[in-house]
Amino acid sequence: MFIFHMIMIGRVNNINFNPVIPYKNTKSPSFGQIKPEMLFSDIDGFGKDYNWANSMIKVIDNSKSQNLPFEQLLQKIKEKYRDCFKNNARVATIRTNRENLSVAGRYEGYFDRAEYLVLKHYTKDYNDGLSHTQYAKFNPDIELITTDLNWEGYNLAWHHAPPESTLPVMKHIKKIYNGLNSQKDAPKDEKTLHKINKDIAEIHWYFTQLMPYRNGSAGITDVLTKTIYESLNIQVSPWKKGIAPDLEALVTPLDEFTKNYENYFTKPPYFMK
Repeated sequence: MFIFHMIMIGRVNNINFNPVIPYKNTKSPSFGQIKPEMLFSDIDGFGKDYNWANSMIKVIDNSKSQNLPFEQLLQKIKEKYRDCFKNNARVATIRTNRENLSVAGRYEGYFDRAEYLVLKHYTKDYNDGLSHTQYAKFNPDIELITTDLNWEGYNLAWHHAPPESTLPVMKHIKKIYNGLNSQKDAPKDEKTLHKINKDIAEIHWYFTQLMPYRNGSAGITDVLTKTIYESLNIQVSPWKKGIAPDLEALVTPLDEFTKNYENYFTKPPYFMK
């Protein structure tokens, strides 16, 4: 079974991140470039709620003007996500259709906490099935999601990482994020862009392991990563048809996910001029 351990960033973990990359630059060409379509997955059965998307975009833009620290930005994204969920917003959900999802959960405080999640299979719109990979610990202190094939008659079940993995994973994310800060003054060339794509993909992958919400951590992780892209003056496009990045992260090893990340978009990210 898949146990969800919800994370109160900045309160439970007590990690101080630098402020999100240059936040008061409202004259940047990329400021305000995130559009609702960039937050949707083009998969049959996934919601496309424009009210939700516009609400999340307002969180991004308002956070820029306030120069919020990283953990406070995450908290605002999560609070808005919670409000949208309570108002029955149709956002990206970890499923292909309802028949393939077995879930039991309850609402706890800030979070929609799902106790058990079993996905029978993840098949894209064009019926290109993904291979299922058994995750290994990438160091002795961190244990990520593991897969269990043929669990109780299902094709695939995920066992969530134990809560003691949260802090070391967040420290690892902080290290990646602080490295992205140094990229804001780097040359705007392909080498820099490749490094940024890889780092953001890695953040996306690890957050997915830690925070897969019942209604899809794209509501949080995807908004966060696109905020970082926009802050670095990089334009992103919608996801390709059949791509749900969080599901890709759950069934794809880290090195493969980071390698393929820019190709998950309809057009690879690029620097704005």
